[in-house]
Amino acid sequence: LPTLDNCIGGLAPGNLVILGARTGAGKTTVATDWSLSAAKAGRSTVYIALEQPRIEIFLSLLQKTSGILPAEAREGLVDPDTLNRALEPMKSLPLVIESGGFTLRRLTTLIRRAHLVHRSEVVVVDYLQLTSNRLHGQTRATELAGVSAELKRLALDLNHADPRALEVLPRIGPSRAAAIVRAREEAEFASVEELARVRGIGPKTIEGLAGWVEVGGAR
Repeated sequence: LPTLDNCIGGLAPGNLVILGARTGAGKTTVATDWSLSAAKAGRSTVYIALEQPRIEIFLSLLQKTSGILPAEAREGLVDPDTLNRALEPMKSLPLVIESGGFTLRRLTTLIRRAHLVHRSEVVVVDYLQLTSNRLHGQTRATELAGVSAELKRLALDLNHADPRALEVLPRIGPSRAAAIVRAREEAEFASVEELARVRGIGPKTIEGLAGWVEVGGAR
């Protein structure tokens, strides 16, 4: 979507992008477009479907890559050879469709697991309105703001952040970002202060990262 990319600058590591529109305006269509484009660019992508069954999201992606209508595939109206040819290019795409996560805790657990299993670089949640984080006396607007804030924190969690997001942090850069990734693969960080075990990162660098990163909700 070049026009939209020009407006928002594309999707960048560590960013949280919220797509909002009226019901039926095409939010899922845009979300699947983004997911497919990211996967075609070689970015490990996880699509978390909260509203539609996984098979419906898959059939939507199949239509985008082959032109086969979801209803035709669902009702068995596609020739098996044609269907197999259409499925072949999708097999190599680094794209996984997950479902579940209707509470914030389940959603964040699902995202963390996806990162560990698939090394996800792009995560799409469809959609936030179906995620619950309700506390007594809390308005729905406040609840959704809390969900958004938690997802943003997750994007900059030292144990899960994309290496390219780490690279742009103060005094980090590519080599130190790579060292952080190696260190967390050996043992996850329990606090931001544990960055001291990464070679080349000292007290001043850690102090400069205050407010930029966190570990499991602890800054």
